Amino acid sequence: MKKSTWPIRAAIAALLLPATAVAAPTASAESATPDRITSSGLSARSPELSASATSTVTNGPWSCTLTASNPNRWFGGSGGGEQGIGSVSCTGGVVMPAIYVAVGLYRNGSLIASDQLEKANSIVVNRVASASPHVSAAYETGALGAVLWPDNTITEIPQIYSIVVRT
Repeated sequence: MKKSTWPIRAAIAALLLPATAVAAPTASAESATPDRITSSGLSARSPELSASATSTVTNGPWSCTLTASNPNRWFGGSGGGEQGIGSVSCTGGVVMPAIYVAVGLYRNGSLIASDQLEKANSIVVNRVASASPHVSAAYETGALGAVLWPDNTITEIPQIYSIVVRT
Protein backbone atom coordinates (compact mmCIF):
# COMPACT_ATOMS: atom_id res chain seq x y z
CA MET A 1 0.00 0.00 0.00
CA LYS A 2 1.37 3.43 -0.96
CA LYS A 3 1.93 5.89 1.89
CA SER A 4 -0.11 9.10 1.74
CA THR A 5 1.90 12.21 0.85
CA TRP A 6 -0.52 14.76 2.34
CA PRO A 7 1.47 15.23 5.61
CA ILE A 8 4.62 16.01 3.61
CA ARG A 9 2.72 18.39 1.33
CA ALA A 10 1.21 20.10 4.38
CA ALA A 11 4.66 20.53 5.92
CA ILE A 12 6.03 21.99 2.69
CA ALA A 13 3.08 24.39 2.50
CA ALA A 14 3.77 25.41 6.10
CA LEU A 15 7.35 26.24 5.12
CA LEU A 16 6.06 28.75 2.63
CA LEU A 17 4.02 30.59 5.26
CA PRO A 18 5.51 33.35 7.44
CA ALA A 19 7.37 32.18 10.54
CA THR A 20 5.08 30.74 13.18
CA ALA A 21 5.55 29.76 16.79
CA VAL A 22 4.99 26.17 17.83
CA ALA A 23 2.76 25.50 20.83
CA ALA A 24 4.37 23.45 23.59
CA PRO A 25 1.82 21.76 25.89
CA THR A 26 0.31 18.30 25.66
CA ALA A 27 -2.87 16.99 24.08
CA SER A 28 -5.42 15.05 26.06
CA ALA A 29 -5.16 11.27 26.25
CA GLU A 30 -8.52 10.88 24.52
CA SER A 31 -7.33 12.58 21.33
CA ALA A 32 -3.75 11.27 21.32
CA THR A 33 -3.00 8.40 18.98
CA PRO A 34 0.11 7.71 16.88
CA ASP A 35 -1.72 9.01 13.82
CA ARG A 36 -2.44 12.31 15.59
CA ILE A 37 1.19 13.46 15.78
CA THR A 38 1.20 16.04 13.04
CA SER A 39 3.98 18.08 11.58
CA SER A 40 4.30 21.69 12.59
CA GLY A 41 6.12 23.80 10.03
CA LEU A 42 9.69 24.90 10.51
CA SER A 43 10.14 28.65 10.73
CA ALA A 44 10.97 30.28 7.40
CA ARG A 45 13.65 32.42 9.09
CA SER A 46 15.89 31.80 12.08
CA PRO A 47 15.90 34.28 14.97
CA GLU A 48 18.59 36.94 15.37
CA LEU A 49 19.91 35.15 18.46
CA SER A 50 19.49 31.46 19.24
CA ALA A 51 18.39 30.57 22.75
CA SER A 52 19.40 26.92 23.00
CA ALA A 53 20.58 24.00 20.87
CA THR A 54 18.70 21.49 23.08
CA SER A 55 15.26 21.22 24.65
CA THR A 56 14.07 18.50 27.03
CA VAL A 57 10.48 17.49 27.76
CA THR A 58 9.40 15.06 30.45
CA ASN A 59 6.34 13.03 31.33
CA GLY A 60 6.57 11.10 34.59
CA PRO A 61 9.55 8.70 34.35
CA TRP A 62 10.14 9.44 30.65
CA SER A 63 12.28 12.17 29.18
CA CYS A 64 13.11 13.17 25.58
CA THR A 65 15.70 15.69 24.42
CA LEU A 66 15.62 17.43 21.05
CA THR A 67 19.03 18.55 19.73
CA ALA A 68 19.96 20.80 16.82
CA SER A 69 23.57 20.04 15.84
CA ASN A 70 26.00 22.65 14.62
CA PRO A 71 25.96 22.71 10.81
CA ASN A 72 28.93 20.97 9.20
CA ARG A 73 30.47 20.52 5.81
CA TRP A 74 30.14 17.12 4.17
CA PHE A 75 32.04 15.83 1.17
CA GLY A 76 30.94 13.31 -1.41
CA GLY A 77 27.99 12.58 -3.62
CA SER A 78 27.50 15.58 -5.88
CA GLY A 79 30.46 17.51 -4.48
CA GLY A 80 29.29 17.92 -0.89
CA GLY A 81 27.72 20.85 0.84
CA GLU A 82 26.45 21.87 4.26
CA GLN A 83 24.25 19.76 6.52
CA GLY A 84 22.43 20.07 9.82
CA ILE A 85 21.26 17.20 12.01
CA GLY A 86 18.25 17.22 14.31
CA SER A 87 17.78 14.38 16.77
CA VAL A 88 15.50 13.24 19.58
CA SER A 89 16.89 11.00 22.31
CA CYS A 90 14.59 9.47 24.94
CA THR A 91 15.16 7.81 28.32
CA GLY A 92 12.87 6.03 30.74
CA GLY A 93 13.31 2.39 29.89
CA VAL A 94 10.80 2.00 27.06
CA VAL A 95 10.59 2.70 23.35
CA MET A 96 8.28 5.65 22.65
CA PRO A 97 5.17 4.73 20.63
CA ALA A 98 5.88 7.57 18.17
CA ILE A 99 8.37 10.38 17.70
CA TYR A 100 8.24 13.16 15.11
CA VAL A 101 11.31 15.25 14.25
CA ALA A 102 11.85 17.89 11.58
CA VAL A 103 15.15 19.61 10.83
CA GLY A 104 15.98 22.62 8.72
CA LEU A 105 19.23 24.08 7.47
CA TYR A 106 19.37 27.88 7.42
CA ARG A 107 21.79 29.97 5.33
CA ASN A 108 22.11 33.62 6.31
CA GLY A 109 18.89 33.23 8.33
CA SER A 110 16.71 31.73 5.55
CA LEU A 111 15.55 28.12 5.38
CA ILE A 112 17.28 26.41 2.42
CA ALA A 113 16.76 22.67 3.12
CA SER A 114 14.55 20.56 5.37
CA ASP A 115 13.70 16.99 6.17
CA GLN A 116 11.22 15.33 8.50
CA LEU A 117 10.48 11.94 9.97
CA GLU A 118 7.04 10.99 11.17
CA LYS A 119 6.09 8.34 13.69
CA ALA A 120 9.44 6.68 14.35
CA ASN A 121 9.35 4.10 17.14
CA SER A 122 12.75 4.40 18.76
CA ILE A 123 14.77 5.76 21.64
CA VAL A 124 17.05 7.79 19.34
CA VAL A 125 15.89 9.39 16.09
CA ASN A 126 18.07 11.44 13.70
CA ARG A 127 17.17 13.43 10.60
CA VAL A 128 19.55 15.27 8.29
CA ALA A 129 18.79 18.34 6.21
CA SER A 130 21.52 19.06 3.71
CA ALA A 131 22.14 21.52 0.93
CA SER A 132 24.54 21.37 -1.94
CA PRO A 133 26.72 22.96 -3.22
CA HIS A 134 28.68 24.72 -0.49
CA VAL A 135 28.80 28.53 -0.54
CA SER A 136 30.48 30.81 1.99
CA ALA A 137 27.78 31.97 4.38
CA ALA A 138 26.43 31.79 7.94
CA TYR A 139 24.71 28.42 8.56
CA GLU A 140 22.41 27.32 11.38
CA THR A 141 20.40 24.18 12.14
CA GLY A 142 16.80 24.36 13.39
CA ALA A 143 14.83 21.39 14.74
CA LEU A 144 11.41 20.74 16.23
CA GLY A 145 9.67 17.59 17.42
CA ALA A 146 6.81 15.83 19.14
CA VAL A 147 6.59 12.71 21.29
CA LEU A 148 3.72 10.30 21.84
CA TRP A 149 4.38 8.97 25.35
CA PRO A 150 3.59 5.44 26.54
CA ASP A 151 0.63 6.90 28.52
CA ASN A 152 -0.89 8.02 25.16
CA THR A 153 -0.36 11.78 25.61
CA ILE A 154 1.53 14.00 23.17
CA THR A 155 4.07 16.73 23.90
CA GLU A 156 5.30 19.06 21.19
CA ILE A 157 8.88 20.33 21.39
CA PRO A 158 9.11 23.91 20.07
CA GLN A 159 11.74 24.76 17.47
CA ILE A 160 15.32 25.21 18.68
CA TYR A 161 18.44 26.37 16.86
CA SER A 162 22.15 25.57 16.86
CA ILE A 163 24.84 28.20 17.00
CA VAL A 164 25.64 30.01 13.75
CA VAL A 165 28.64 28.60 11.91
CA ARG A 166 30.33 30.87 9.37
CA THR A 167 32.11 29.17 6.49
